Amino acid sequence: MPIPRALSRGEEEFSFHCRVNGLTPDREYLFHPMRKWRFDFAFPKQKIAVEIEGVTGGMGGRHQRRSGLEGDAYKYNSAAELSWTVLRYTPSMVVSGEAIDQVLRMLKSRAEGAEMLSSNYIGVPFVPWWDERVTGSAPNCGICGALMVRAYGVPMFPGWLCLSCGNRYEDEPKEPKP
Repeated sequence: MPIPRALSRGEEEFSFHCRVNGLTPDREYLFHPMRKWRFDFAFPKQKIAVEIEGVTGGMGGRHQRRSGLEGDAYKYNSAAELSWTVLRYTPSMVVSGEAIDQVLRMLKSRAEGAEMLSSNYIGVPFVPWWDERVTGSAPNCGICGALMVRAYGVPMFPGWLCLSCGNRYEDEPKEPKP
């Protein structure tokens, strides 16, 4: 097993914020089945990844060169295809607490979504939009692009839920055109 690289200042700070909040993300998580792409931090069960970007102040870091930007685009697009939500932060966003606040919100949202999808949730299962009652294809989440599910007969939650990122829509999405 290779020795993990040293943490950058932003990564060290984010790691500290995780420990303070009782989180134990996987470090340098290998997420792709065929490529050697890794996330700085990952919560595999929730499919949430955190990337702390390096130099962003015009100093010519890897993320600012064409090849680096293109490589990152391939990596992040492939992660999206595998239903990962990749949250990208600069070191200043980490230091300000913005990063950990958003990660905590996302983890909570995914946990609530998973709870709502359990078969014990007030006895009413979620029914996919694309079942026999509806023709057409399922609406996609505006955040991650995954398919949405509808809770039929659940007065506490009359809207739609994204199975991937936990995003909720209270308004009825427009039906897809046949």
